Amino acid sequence: MGPTGPIESWTLDVHRLGPIYPFLGWEWVTFALSAAFCVWFLIWKLSTETAKYNDLSRRYSTGEGPENETEEKKLSP
Repeated sequence: MGPTGPIESWTLDVHRLGPIYPFLGWEWVTFALSAAFCVWFLIWKLSTETAKYNDLSRRYSTGEGPENETEEKKLSP
């Protein structure tokens, strides 16, 4: 096998060559897993940000704004 993989001559019939990349046939599985992960991540991110900003909004409306926080709490995420 040379530097171009199993191709020894560029004049051969491509249909007889066979698969030239790994995991042939797994495209839909990897696409489905990637799409599911993306949807999960977006739902998780939106829910955590909503909770964070709702908490900040509640604290600002009750007068517990950032000026009343300790330095430790300001630095924590």
